[in-house]
Amino acid sequence: MRYYLHLVVAFPDEILIEILSRLPVKSLLQFRCVSKSWLRLISSTNFVKLHLIQSIKNNPKIIIPTYEDTYSIDYETSCYEPKEYDFPLNDQKLIGSCNGIVCLSDKEFYMALWNPATKEYIEIPFTSVEDDLMDNEREVVVGFGYDLVAQKYKVVKSVFFYLDDEHREFEQCEVKICTVGTKEWRRIDDPPCCLTNRHMVPQVNGALHWLGGLPIAKIIAFDVGKEDFRFVPWIGSVDDSNCDVTLGVLRDCLSTICYHGGQSEKPLDIWLMKEYGVKESWTRLFSVQMPVTGIEFCSIEPLVLRDNDELLLKSWGELYSYDTRNDKVTVYCICDIDPYSCYAAHTHVESLVAIAPLVCTEE
Repeated sequence: MRYYLHLVVAFPDEILIEILSRLPVKSLLQFRCVSKSWLRLISSTNFVKLHLIQSIKNNPKIIIPTYEDTYSIDYETSCYEPKEYDFPLNDQKLIGSCNGIVCLSDKEFYMALWNPATKEYIEIPFTSVEDDLMDNEREVVVGFGYDLVAQKYKVVKSVFFYLDDEHREFEQCEVKICTVGTKEWRRIDDPPCCLTNRHMVPQVNGALHWLGGLPIAKIIAFDVGKEDFRFVPWIGSVDDSNCDVTLGVLRDCLSTICYHGGQSEKPLDIWLMKEYGVKESWTRLFSVQMPVTGIEFCSIEPLVLRDNDELLLKSWGELYSYDTRNDKVTVYCICDIDPYSCYAAHTHVESLVAIAPLVCTEE
C-alpha cells in the first residue's frame, strides 16, 4: 500500500490534479487523510473550482427530495440506482441548487444552505413578513442564484399582497435580497408585474427567471449581479392566452413548455432560446403527446435533455422520459423511490464547495 501511494505522489502535479478532479466527492473527502499535501490540494480554492467544472461537465445529476429522505441519480448513465443522502426535508422546500449548494426554506421564517455531498448544513438569517402585514393574503416567491462577477451567492425574496384571492391582483409588493455572508436583507425595486411561484426558478446567463403577468404569461428575469428585473423576449402572443407555460433549462439554454390543452394532437410544445435575449432564436424542439390521463399538464416542466436526446420531464407527481427519436413517452422509473414524490426534482451537481466560508464572510 505504501509503495502504491509513493507512485501516486510521484506523478507530476498537473497529472495528479487532473486525475483527482475527476473523482467523486466521497473519495476526495477520504483522500484528504492521505497526507498534508493532499489535504491542502483538495481543500484549495483552485482545485474546488476545477472539480466543480469537471462535475458539471461529466457528472450531472438530479436531486429528488422526499418527506422520508433525499436522493440523487446520475441521469446520463443507464443505471438509475439512486444515491441516498439520508436527509429528509420535512417542511423545508428545495428553493434551488447552484454549484452543488442547495437552498432550503419554508419561505416564511426559515432558510438554510446544504451541500448534500459533504453533508455540510448551515442555517442563515431569514427575513419575515412585517407584523402588520402578516394576516394579509400573500404569495412568497424565493430564488437562489450566483453572482458570477462578485462570486457571491444571493437569495431574493418577493412577497405579493393581494387585494382579493379570486382575481389575484396584488396591492403591494415587497422585494428584498440577501448576499450570503451578510446578515442584511436589502430592499430593492419591485418587479414589473406579479411573479408566479408554482415551479422551480431556473438560472441562465446570470439571471433567475419567473413567469408573470396576466392574461398572457411573460418571462421576467432577475439579474443576480445587477440586482434588477427585466422582461425576456419570447414567442408568447395573444393567441397563447389559454396556454399554460412552464420554464426550465435545457443544455444551458432557457426553455419553455407550452400546453395547448385539447386543441392539438400533440399539445405539449418544447421551446429553446438558443441565443439568450434574442427573440428570434426561440426554436421549437419537439411537440409531444403525453399518454397518461389524469395528469395536470400545466405542471409539466422540462428537466434534462440527455446526450442521447432523451428528454426528461417532471410533473407534480412523476418523472417522464420522452424518446425524441421514436416519439415515445414512458414513466421514468427509479428503483426504491415513490414515483409520486418526484414533484420537486431538480438538476444538481456534487461539489466540494464549502458553505461555512460563504456564511462567515462579510462584505
